[in-house]
Amino acid sequence: MLIEVNGKKIELRNLEKEIYPGVTKARLIEYYTKTFPLVKRFLERPVALKRCPDGPDSCFFQKNFEGPEWFKRFSYYSESTDESISWAVPSNLEDLVYLGELATLEIHMTLSRNFRSPDIMVWDLDPEKPAGIEETIEIAKEIKMLLDGLGIKSYPKFSGKRGVHILVPVKNATWEGTRNLVHSIGIIVSRDNKIALSEWIKHADRKGKVFIDYLQNAKQKTIAIPYSPRVSSLNISIPVSWKDIEKISPNGFTLEDLDWIEKWKDPWTGFWDQALDMAEFKNKYE
Repeated sequence: MLIEVNGKKIELRNLEKEIYPGVTKARLIEYYTKTFPLVKRFLERPVALKRCPDGPDSCFFQKNFEGPEWFKRFSYYSESTDESISWAVPSNLEDLVYLGELATLEIHMTLSRNFRSPDIMVWDLDPEKPAGIEETIEIAKEIKMLLDGLGIKSYPKFSGKRGVHILVPVKNATWEGTRNLVHSIGIIVSRDNKIALSEWIKHADRKGKVFIDYLQNAKQKTIAIPYSPRVSSLNISIPVSWKDIEKISPNGFTLEDLDWIEKWKDPWTGFWDQALDMAEFKNKYE
């Protein structure tokens, strides 16, 4: 079926094909269409795609993007692979529809629009069993308390898997600066709470701990974009408010039932309005 979205022609194929048990490609495209107004402020940046053309057993990550000429790309030389990677840069509704046509079940965003400097920093809280969401929220609230004390407004979301992401918009930032701040907060929390872990160790040695991953604050690292589905459960990486983080179930938002979208009130209004000026912050606290 050939459709036109904002003047761009897109061939939609096999719409009734299940790309996840009980979820068709048509449902995925419907989801991206309905959530575009919520997602669009986090677009216009390089993204990595997790595509599942033949179900969850067929999933693969794609950074080097191939698509129609009208789909914006960002080319960046990767020293680790010694090649130039052509990242997808979705910006508009037609881009998300096209990603749906590619059976993109997860969209992972970078923390920068150009890799020169970040505009988002993130605390990626990753629990290891028997630690779970309750312990992770406990650590998240301790991080929030420290950020509040520094006058930094933060935004939590469920990762869609087991963890929590805490995002802070930034400006005049460097990768070293954001990574060091995230790490420093993690060190403080880990000193006060024995289940918090501020340094990277193997998963096998993290039993019962919540790792505060500061290493995500780097070029070409990605996190699930707000409102991205997650393949492991079809749970949505859903933004929440701090007052509701213990009231809302991380398993309550999925691709299987989209009724929640119509009732949803965006908890992250004004996300970009209070970006932390890292240059001013550095001068104030050095």
